[in-house]
Amino acid sequence: MTTSRTLTDRYVEATLRRVPGRQRPDIERELRASIADAVDDHLAAGSDPAEAELAVLTELGDPARLAAGYADRPLHLIGPGLYLDYVRVLTALLATVVPAVAAVVGLMRGLHGAPAPSVAGDTLRAALTAGLHIAFWTTLVFMIIERTAASRGTPHGHGLLPRYPIRRPAAAPGTAS
Repeated sequence: MTTSRTLTDRYVEATLRRVPGRQRPDIERELRASIADAVDDHLAAGSDPAEAELAVLTELGDPARLAAGYADRPLHLIGPGLYLDYVRVLTALLATVVPAVAAVVGLMRGLHGAPAPSVAGDTLRAALTAGLHIAFWTTLVFMIIERTAASRGTPHGHGLLPRYPIRRPAAAPGTAS
């Protein structure tokens, strides 16, 4: 005996595969009820049952994205709270370290009497390697910061704001202060 799985069944299963096991029964009940209510609304508006089901599932979007929302799991390595800091740090490191590495490698190879094409090749190779390492390790560090700060609920950057003295307007001449 074969059972026919509906589009809704396949959608719910695709969503549930991506959520923690302990949450699955609750999420399944909630998701099925939500889908059924939305399909009923479409049917009341005069839609065909198959079209109504397809429209509702299309409105819900990608099951992986929906599951990430249920599991409170981000779909990005570095979120908007840290992204500008990430770009600043990465840009600063790439703009300073890569040229420094290239200069040191070029200078050392040149001082050891290597032929010019070899010096150029080694310098370029060292610059590319340094750039890749900087990009990888910087991204990894910021990803870890993103995950640990998000799990602790730590706001990003508020402790880094400069502290300015409060300036109060001077009292107008002839008034008591």
